[in-house]
Amino acid sequence: MSTTEADAEASVDERSLPDRRLRLIAGSGEDAQGLLTLLDTTEITVHLPPEQPSWRHQVLALTMVDLLGRLFPRQNIVCSPEAASDPALPPGPDRLLDRLHAAADHGTLHRPTQPPTRRLTVVVGGSEPHEIPATATQGQALYVDGGGWQSYTGTVPSRLPDAWPQVPIGAMAAACRAAGILTAKALEPVAGNAPVEASVYASALTHTAGADPIDDEGDDAASTTWTAPHIDAVLAGAGSVGGAVAYALAMTPGLSGRLVVCDPQALEGQNLDRALLATAADTEAELPKVEVVEAALAHLGNLDVQPHQGKVADWIASHPEPFPLPVVLITVDALEERRAIQDGLPLDVLNAACNATEVMISGHRTGTGPCVCCLHMAMVLDAENVKAAMISRETGMPKIAVEQHLTSRPPMPAPMLRQIERHRDLAEGSLAQYEDQTLHDLWDGYLLYGSTQVQYGQATVAVAAPYVTALAGTLLAGELLKASTPGLARYRLGPSGSFAKYEERVTASPLNAILTNPARWPGAECLCRSARRQRLLNARYGLEEV
Repeated sequence: MSTTEADAEASVDERSLPDRRLRLIAGSGEDAQGLLTLLDTTEITVHLPPEQPSWRHQVLALTMVDLLGRLFPRQNIVCSPEAASDPALPPGPDRLLDRLHAAADHGTLHRPTQPPTRRLTVVVGGSEPHEIPATATQGQALYVDGGGWQSYTGTVPSRLPDAWPQVPIGAMAAACRAAGILTAKALEPVAGNAPVEASVYASALTHTAGADPIDDEGDDAASTTWTAPHIDAVLAGAGSVGGAVAYALAMTPGLSGRLVVCDPQALEGQNLDRALLATAADTEAELPKVEVVEAALAHLGNLDVQPHQGKVADWIASHPEPFPLPVVLITVDALEERRAIQDGLPLDVLNAACNATEVMISGHRTGTGPCVCCLHMAMVLDAENVKAAMISRETGMPKIAVEQHLTSRPPMPAPMLRQIERHRDLAEGSLAQYEDQTLHDLWDGYLLYGSTQVQYGQATVAVAAPYVTALAGTLLAGELLKASTPGLARYRLGPSGSFAKYEERVTASPLNAILTNPARWPGAECLCRSARRQRLLNARYGLEEV
C-alpha cells in the first residue's frame, strides 16, 4: 500500500470525517464514505415560477438553495435568465439566477464527477412548471410555497393567494421545511421511507396548521398593508440559530430600530454546514460572529446594529443600574448562560432551542408565567442525576456503575464496550474507537447524537441538519416581529398570547406540532420566584407592585 493510500485509509477512520457534513459516531469510516457518495450523487432540481418570480418566491428559493447547498453539491436551478433580483432583497447580484447560484455555492461543495444516481424535484410557487420530464424525478415532486406568515409543502401545487405583506417568515419557514423533506427523501435508501404529507399549510402568526390555507391574515396589521416595525432587542448568540434570526431580519424590508448582538465567538469552518450567514470567506477569516451579523444587516439604514463580542451578561454589566433591558432573544444552548441572562432581570424574553430534529420556541415575561429558567429547572437542580439516569438507559449499565465512572473517569475496557454494543443492537466492534476513553467521551461523542443517527453499513453517522437551526431562528425572528408590531402582540407566544411554547419535529410535519402553557416552577429555586428580585424588576421597568 502506498503512503498516500495509507493516509487516506487512516483519514476515513477518524471520528471526524474529512467532510464537515458528517460526523462518524461509531463503526467504519469507510462505510461512512458511502453515505457521502449518496449525498454527492443526489441531484435536486429547483423549479422557480416562469418569467419574474415575486419577492416572496425569491426569498423562499434563496433560503432553500442556500440550505440545500450545505449538504448537496448537485442543484439544478431552473429560472428565467431574464429574471431580476427584487430590489427589496438585501444587496447582491442584479440577475436572480446569479444570486441563486451564489447562495447555492455558500456550502463550497465540489460537484462530483460521478453521474447522479438519485433525482429529486422541488417546485417553488403555486403553479405547475412548464414540464417535468418523467425521468427527472423519483416519485412525486415536492411543491413549496410561502407568503406572509404562512408556509406550504406538499405533493400538489399550493393554493396560497398571490397578494401578501413583505413578511419573510412564511417563505423562509417553507424553505426550511422543504430542505428537511428533501434531505429525508435523499437518505431514504439508508434511513427508510420518508412519506410526504399531500398538503400542509402552517402559520407562524397563529402557530396553527392544516390541509388548507389558513385564514389568519384578516387583521389589518397582518394584511398586505403591513409595514416592518421598529424593533428594540438584544440577540443573545449569533451562531446557527442567532444567525438565522439575523438572516430573517435582513430579509425584512424597511425594518428599523435597534438590535444589540452579543456573542464572544468567531466563525469556524464547521459553521459552513449549518449556519445560514456563514460563507467560506468569513469562516476562513474567522470573523467574529457579531461582525458577520452587523454586515448582513448593514443595508437596513434605519436599523442600529450594535455588536458586542462577549456574552449578554457582560453587556448588561457594562451599564449602570437601573438598566431596563429591551426584548431579549435567547439562542444560546448552555443552561448556565440562560440562567445568567435571567439573572440580568429581563422583562420580556423570546427563547429558541433545538436538537437534531426538533425546534422549540417560547415567550416569557418575568413574574408572569414561567421564565426561561423554569422550563429547565428540574434539569438544573438534578443535572448529574439526570445525566447518570440517561446514560444508564442508553448503555444498559447499572446507574451506580455509571455514577462511579462519571466520578472517577477510568478508561473503558473492550468488554464493557462490547456489552454496550449488545444493549444497543450494534455490530461487534462498532464502538472500538472508544476503547481506553472515558464514559464522558462516549456520551459526548456517541450517545448525545442518538437522535441524529443514520446507519450505513457498519457505520453510525450524524448528518448535518442546517434546516433545523434555520427554522428555529426564522420562527424566533417572527416572534420578535409580532412583539414589535401593534396589533400582532396578541399572537406572540407568552403570557399575552394563547400559548407560551411551540414545539415542532422538523422531520415530521407542523401538523403534529405541539402548543403548550408550561407551569411556572413552584419552588424558590428559580430566580423569578425571588421577592427581592421582583421588587427590583418592578422598579427597573416602572411596574406596579403585585
